[in-house]
Amino acid sequence: MATRTVRKENILDVFRKLWIPVILSLAALAFAIIFSGSRQAANAKRENFIPTSSAPVLVPLEFESDETSALGGVVEESEAVSEDYFADAVFCGDSLTDGFQLYGFLRDFTAITKVGVNTYSAQTDAFYELPTGEVVTMVDAITYYHPRKIYLMIGTNGINWETPQWLIENYDTLTDMIRAKNPDAYIILESIPATTRAKSESNSFLALDNILEYNNLIREMCIAKGYYFVDVYSCLCTEDGYLPSSIAAADGTHFATTGYATWYNFLRTHTIKGNSSYAIGPDGLLTISTSSAETPSETSHEAEETEPEEEDE
Repeated sequence: MATRTVRKENILDVFRKLWIPVILSLAALAFAIIFSGSRQAANAKRENFIPTSSAPVLVPLEFESDETSALGGVVEESEAVSEDYFADAVFCGDSLTDGFQLYGFLRDFTAITKVGVNTYSAQTDAFYELPTGEVVTMVDAITYYHPRKIYLMIGTNGINWETPQWLIENYDTLTDMIRAKNPDAYIILESIPATTRAKSESNSFLALDNILEYNNLIREMCIAKGYYFVDVYSCLCTEDGYLPSSIAAADGTHFATTGYATWYNFLRTHTIKGNSSYAIGPDGLLTISTSSAETPSETSHEAEETEPEEEDE
């Protein structure tokens, strides 16, 4: 009967069997330490950032200067800007503004919208969920993002059942609340568009005269209180004053893609002096050191900084 020789393992054999798992364990530990440090640094870095989903790296055309006051008024036509100009802006409103993102416009920027919101419910209703999970009002959502430019278009969902005077009184209160919490921001109010003729004739509240009266009240409020007025209505109407069917959705109130393109291009050519020290990076809105910022180009996309005179109606 053959005998089997049993080989005794020495310490070198034991080490050879254990060195691979030991090295893997050390590598995993090192990775965990590095990742934890990077995560802590990233979290600290994000404290002053506005969280966004997939924002591109955008730098506004102008940087912060010593001029912090704005006289407001009617914004006139200016040279077209790129989307970088809106890097420090938020867009607030109802389903009309919400369509910007639905149709792929301004999708990388913050939109604070609610279907059916009006100038009163925008003050009282908590509907917007912050990245923290908290649900807040429009005013608190704007304040959370600390923007430099605040675009507002609100009124379509009130003009169809309330008077222009009721809407503007609540708009006055709403904008006061926004300015109190965002004193350094530029408040930009957009006039509301008309509906198609067929839609207007089917609802007396949507009569063109009501919409024109409300828009004129918005304009007067902007001049009186130092806000900026962008007359979006004028770019979205035919010669007879109604929303053209060619850019309208089937309901006669909302827009087709071409309508949003027209609106977006109008905003790009009607800009204010929005000096900013903000840019959008991969992690959100961050502050740029003005000392290292490039000198802005000679083109200043701004409205007249003088109080506009009242026009004869």
